[in-house]
Amino acid sequence: MRASDADRDNYAAVLQEAYAQGRLTRQEYDERLDSVLRAKTYAELEPLVADLPTGNLPVPKPPAPLVPV
Repeated sequence: MRASDADRDNYAAVLQEAYAQGRLTRQEYDERLDSVLRAKTYAELEPLVADLPTGNLPVPKPPAPLVPV
């Protein structure tokens, strides 16, 4: 599923908090943040925070099935 700007902002906030807590080095933070900002899908975002506490990141909902008209 494609990620929105708000989704990328949420993942960036997780990285920022992890860096502030000392869970990431500056280099790790910079690399992951760059990847977050370039991500187009949740599949690209999720591995970037998989080893970090994520708090209340929204879980993507599958798209509604298309109903023929």
